[in-house]
Amino acid sequence: SRHLLNIITFTDSCELTAQEHFCFVQSVVNKTPLEASAFCFLAIGLERLLACLVYSRYERCRLPIFGVFLASLPWLYPLIKMIDLLSLPTQQNVYLAYCSSLTSSAVRIPSLIYIPMPSVIFCAMLCIIVFILSKRRLTLTVTSGIQSLSSRFQLKENIHSCRPLAIASFAYMVTSVTDMSIVLVMSRFLNDDHIEDAKLWQAVVKEFASLSMPVFINIYSSIFIWGHQYFKHRTISLLCFRRFEYGKKKPKIAPPMSVYSHMEIITKIWETERQMISV
Repeated sequence: SRHLLNIITFTDSCELTAQEHFCFVQSVVNKTPLEASAFCFLAIGLERLLACLVYSRYERCRLPIFGVFLASLPWLYPLIKMIDLLSLPTQQNVYLAYCSSLTSSAVRIPSLIYIPMPSVIFCAMLCIIVFILSKRRLTLTVTSGIQSLSSRFQLKENIHSCRPLAIASFAYMVTSVTDMSIVLVMSRFLNDDHIEDAKLWQAVVKEFASLSMPVFINIYSSIFIWGHQYFKHRTISLLCFRRFEYGKKKPKIAPPMSVYSHMEIITKIWETERQMISV
C-alpha cells in the first residue's frame, strides 16, 4: 500500500527511484510470509493425512519429532532464500526506476510455479482425500459399531477440519494465480518502448495485483470462522452479545451419574446416528 500511495502522490520521477540492493532485500523479505503460508498448507495436509491413517490411536500418539518437523517445514525454504540473500554482493551505485519484485528480479514466476504452488495444490488434494476417507470410515464404524468412541471422534474431527482447509487451499491458489496472471500479461503488454511511461504503468499494475493477497487474507479468515462449527458458534455468540447473558446465568451442577448410565446415554446417541445413516 505504501508503494501504491507513492505512485499516486509523487511529484517528481526521482521520488520513485530506489537502490537495487535495498529493493531486492525488501522484495525477498516481503515474499517470505507468502512462501511460508504455502508450505504451511503442506504441513497441515501431512498432519491430517497422518490423523486419517492412524485415527484409531492418533489421540494417544506422542510424536514430538514429527511435530517439530512440521513446525519447521514452512520456514525451511524461505530461510534458505534469506541465507542466500546475505551472501549477495552489494552494489551501492545501481538504482532502479521503481522498487518492486519485478524490477528487482527478486521474485521469479517459475520459482513460484515449481515450488510453492504445487505444495498448495497437493494440500488441497490431501484434504479432499482425507475428507472422503474419514467420512466413509465414519459411516462404516457407525453402522458396524466396532470402533471405539475416540476413533469416531477423531474421524469426525478430520471431516470438520479438512473441509475448510481444502477451501482455503483453493482460495490461496486462485488468488496467487490471479496475481501472477495479471502481472505477466500486463508486463508483456507494457514491455514496449513506444508506450509512454511504461515502467510507471508496470508499477501501478503490480501494486494493484498485489492487493489480491489482502483479499485472500480476509477470505481465509472467513473460511475458518464460518466453515468450522466451533468457531462459527463462538463468533455468533460474540456478535450477538450472548456472553453477557451467559454471565448472568447461575452455574448449574449436573446430577451425579454412574459410568454405566453415562455409557448408556452415549450408546443411544450413536444408535440414533446409525439409524439416520442407514435411512
